[in-house]
Amino acid sequence: MLIGAIASTLVVKLLGVISGEDIDLLRWALAIPAATISGGIVWWLCGQPSSVEPAKRGIHLRSSASAALLAMMIHLCVSGGWTVPGVAMVIWIVAAIATRSPQTDATAGSQFLPSPLAAKASLAVLFVAAMLLLAFRSTSLLPVTEAKVAMAQAEYAAIQGMSQRAVNDIQSAVQADPWDTLPAVWMSDMMKRRLVSGSAGSSGSGSARDRQNWVEATEEALRRCGVDPLARRTIAEQYLHVYQRFGQQQDLERADQILQAVVPNNPTDVSLLAQAALVARALGRDDQAAELAHQAGGLSKLGGNVVRLLGLQFVYVVRPIGVAASDRPQQERIKVLFNRIPGWPTEP
Repeated sequence: MLIGAIASTLVVKLLGVISGEDIDLLRWALAIPAATISGGIVWWLCGQPSSVEPAKRGIHLRSSASAALLAMMIHLCVSGGWTVPGVAMVIWIVAAIATRSPQTDATAGSQFLPSPLAAKASLAVLFVAAMLLLAFRSTSLLPVTEAKVAMAQAEYAAIQGMSQRAVNDIQSAVQADPWDTLPAVWMSDMMKRRLVSGSAGSSGSGSARDRQNWVEATEEALRRCGVDPLARRTIAEQYLHVYQRFGQQQDLERADQILQAVVPNNPTDVSLLAQAALVARALGRDDQAAELAHQAGGLSKLGGNVVRLLGLQFVYVVRPIGVAASDRPQQERIKVLFNRIPGWPTEP
């Protein structure tokens, strides 16, 4: 039992090392002894011929397994981890013990022999488990692992100044995992950097090819992130940066659409409300802009939390800037921007 506990833990941790996860030695030191001692106690109780009748050993074992299974299910309902290989295997094993259907043979006394129905059920469970593990490997484990490796390679390439290699690695991560939001957001940010660093061109909106690549990357990121307010705000800020660089109304309107959809999902974010107010004012919606600005001002004073003050939070400047915005977006403190607009909340 001890060897099995150590071996299974090593296998699970090996998968973690391959995927780039840190090793938590403290959990090892607590989990392995606790699991081994608990299993040993159950094994000892069920194997005492003098204290436990043979007919009741299976009942005790199934009762213990059922309790363990229920505890794991309750824990997973609030903490996640259903697809972790080690957790899945333990659940299958305990479920098999808890649902074992033995039959007493009259000629064998206390021997427990599986019935034909139980044998067929066991084969069915084994087949389903194998199919689920295969599906997990192909749809979850491999894509996530490949995406993480590609992301790490892209980060290294970006640090070394190899921008094209970083773009290729990020593209590989996007293709490897069709659900993860982070690679798609990184891809859109790299395409945005390429767009704003180029010339305005004859259209005044940058390279048509670079703009198309960036817009496609942003739409993919929005598709993946769902209603995640942080990811959606990141995309909106990309549009604001492009608006600063080229001054195209379509970029400002797209940023406004995204922000207006994000605000209801995160109505207590002071800087988000302030950013939405400034964009709405730039588009001529003065009444809505003032309402959002006063909401931001009211939230900044709640609880006496100095971190929420308008003078300590930054938002994107909503106006065309030109080449000066090629390297990085222009930001300013909310307090400074609000003070320039009559009737908007201010701070001393």
